[in-house]
Amino acid sequence: MACPDLPTVTAKNIDELVWEDCCRVFERLEQIQAVVEKNIEETIASMLEDTEGKKLVASLQQEIQYAEIEQKKHPEGSYYYSLIAEDISKKKILSMAFWSEEPGSFMPYKIELCVI
Repeated sequence: MACPDLPTVTAKNIDELVWEDCCRVFERLEQIQAVVEKNIEETIASMLEDTEGKKLVASLQQEIQYAEIEQKKHPEGSYYYSLIAEDISKKKILSMAFWSEEPGSFMPYKIELCVI
């Protein structure tokens, strides 16, 4: 059987069908990506809240206390005093990033706002 001179299926019709299929695939991919991102965020938040986040806050508070003690060993305005003051400030901001305005409300996802 020989090929007909004029095909019965035109590329225009196929292009439209393929594009519609592609659109559906992209829409599904966006939905899948949204679900995956949500699950990752929930898992990380849960992990941080349950263990690492609280440990990090406790560690930061200990570091702040130690830095404040060390800062008192240097005259105010000196290089070391200023350096330690800056470190204390950064650690306090990082520590506060874990807590909302309400005491006891742990919000580990805020950590990304304070990457130093």
